[in-house]
Amino acid sequence: MRASTRIHCTSFCLHSQGGTVATQRSARGLARMAAIIEAAVVVFARDGVDRATTNAIAAEAGISPGSLYQYFSDRTDILHAVVRDYLTRLGEVYGQVWPTIDATTPRDGMIAALLAPLAEFKRANATFTMIYAHPNLPEELREEVDGANQAFATRLVDLLAARNPTLPRAELELAARQATALFRGTLPLLGTVTGDEQADIAELGTVIDAYLASRGIS
Repeated sequence: MRASTRIHCTSFCLHSQGGTVATQRSARGLARMAAIIEAAVVVFARDGVDRATTNAIAAEAGISPGSLYQYFSDRTDILHAVVRDYLTRLGEVYGQVWPTIDATTPRDGMIAALLAPLAEFKRANATFTMIYAHPNLPEELREEVDGANQAFATRLVDLLAARNPTLPRAELELAARQATALFRGTLPLLGTVTGDEQADIAELGTVIDAYLASRGIS
């Protein structure tokens, strides 16, 4: 069974008893799960994803390992929940960004609008980059991250197509994949190149802008 299925069931199967008591139990269960996820983020940042243990996460959450196992089966299960939480919140952020960009937005403004939210999300979530760029994520978690990247690239292709109606979609798809890969590969390095994260973001924007311009994409 997929970890996400277990998490979903743990969260919502408490409703099955019905009534106010079930609702209260569900609320307590969701609050406990959220606390465990928050504790896991702290432990992942402190110890690293590979060295973190369920015992350390339970201790950080102020509960016993046995209590943790009522909600998550193992470290991978918790990591899956953290990834899903990150991807859900990042999706919500970009859900507000996409409507602000259209075919009339200057290319550099479009790029800046797309880079800024992810950089801000990175600053606000210490383990995001560590997990996002982790080379040995379990396969199903890598699939989720790759799926989010693909969804972003597809939205970018749609935007580029609206801005460049005479260019073949295949060419725009290649450009979108390359631009997405540029940012994904650079994300862990933001702030380490010039020593100023904002300056690094501006430089990355310049690189992507030049790349699109070289392909005649507005």
